[in-house]
Amino acid sequence: MKTLSLTAALAAMLLAGCTSGTYVSQDQQSGFQKGVTTQAQVEAELGTPTSTGSLVSGGHRDVYVYHDDSSRPLGYVPLLGLVATGWPHTTTVNFDFNTQGVLIDSTSRTVRG
Repeated sequence: MKTLSLTAALAAMLLAGCTSGTYVSQDQQSGFQKGVTTQAQVEAELGTPTSTGSLVSGGHRDVYVYHDDSSRPLGYVPLLGLVATGWPHTTTVNFDFNTQGVLIDSTSRTVRG
């Protein structure tokens, strides 16, 4: 019985895959208004950014990165796994703020594979 439980736990971990970072949905991103939303409001909703940087214009950028490398059960079936499951992907969402901390732009990019 103990071996069965251990096998089931290992199988669940393998099938669960791995995700990390902060997921920012399209709805969340579009809910932040340019010229209105502040950095404090973005961080209150999304948490601490993955990284930050300075802009040439004197403002700064908050970057949120989300990586999904989840395995799906059909992914283990030869050939079928290539078309029946999603590829691992990384989504990066940038929020640019002016020197007063007000949102001036936001962009997102998803890379698959």
